Amino acid sequence: LFICLTFPSYTQSFRTFQADFIREIDNGGEKRIMSVTVYYSCLEGLVIRIEEPVRQWVYVEHTRVTMVYPEEDLAFRIKGSEAIATPLIMSFTGMLKEDFGLSEAGFSVAVYEEQEGVLVTYWNPPKNARRTIGRMKIATREGNPYYLEAVDRKNNLIFRVVYSQFEKEGNLTFPGNVYLLQVEDGVKTTEHMTYSNRQLNHDIPPEIMNMDLPEQIEIRELSW
Repeated sequence: LFICLTFPSYTQSFRTFQADFIREIDNGGEKRIMSVTVYYSCLEGLVIRIEEPVRQWVYVEHTRVTMVYPEEDLAFRIKGSEAIATPLIMSFTGMLKEDFGLSEAGFSVAVYEEQEGVLVTYWNPPKNARRTIGRMKIATREGNPYYLEAVDRKNNLIFRVVYSQFEKEGNLTFPGNVYLLQVEDGVKTTEHMTYSNRQLNHDIPPEIMNMDLPEQIEIRELSW
């Protein structure tokens, strides 16, 4: 389901990545702070574990995302015909994949250009996303993710992700801060994610990546 990542601009690839981050959300004046750990294995997929204020585990498997609330024995499983690409998921995959995971999600390159050392590419959405997304725009600088932007068919902003404060891990570079802006029905939501404790090519405990849910958990199926 997942492709092991290699970066032409780097001399090293990686098989696992994990990091802690603080996620600060401001939704029209209502602020929340979450403590999160993210795990990625090129063979097993992506797992996001939120520990505070509410425990929530998110398993990302290409065309399926499962959100588990272990203390409530409840899970929501979302399925789609293409790779599911929410702003939060794409803000993370943007650190790991040169095209922010757009090819895997069914997007296709329309135009590309270079602007003052920044490579900018414009992407057309897959058929199942054309009702909401008009075009995606991504930018990289020196091989690193710079920003990601989505607009609707009327060129109104849907979301924007900006990366900053890059740090080296081995021969790879990762952003220390990610800023996310979403607009829905005229309401703006901003998120700041500050990463720490990054670990590259460390073994991830099998129980973290195990996506088989216990029998007592009720699973509610949803469509993307």
